[in-house]
Amino acid sequence: MTMLPILTLQIRLAADAVYVRQIARDIAESLGFNGNDQTRIATAVSEIARNAWQYANGGEVSFVVVPGEVPVFQIRVWDAGPGITKAEYTPKHEDASGAGKGLTGASAIMDTFHVETAPGVGTAVIMGKVLPPRAVDWDASSLARLAAEIAERPPQTLSEE
Repeated sequence: MTMLPILTLQIRLAADAVYVRQIARDIAESLGFNGNDQTRIATAVSEIARNAWQYANGGEVSFVVVPGEVPVFQIRVWDAGPGITKAEYTPKHEDASGAGKGLTGASAIMDTFHVETAPGVGTAVIMGKVLPPRAVDWDASSLARLAAEIAERPPQTLSEE
């Protein structure tokens, strides 16, 4: 499967989970998603990035476009934490600590959602939203320009979102 990278960010601090939410929203807006889908994408990324910070002390978020007949904006959140059990990432699972709530919520608002995990290895959550129709197809050079443009934008607060 061909993937066209946009941007990869590290989650090292709790504030990084907020920052990746903003970046997810900015990319979604630039890719032509409507306001509701921008919020859905940003929320899903925020939930999973927060999980990476809370349960694994950080991780990495990659934003890509998967071209094809039905192109998809795909986000991969990876951490090197202890991994999670199948029960913890099964839809509708939530234990007393709240574990599983972010995964369930994120899976409900994205078009694609997949969890890869192994004890002691970590967890990767791969989620996506089908790109809205647009006149020009995204390619590697246009996505590189998009990444550069987004990197130059000043950070926003959540209230500005």
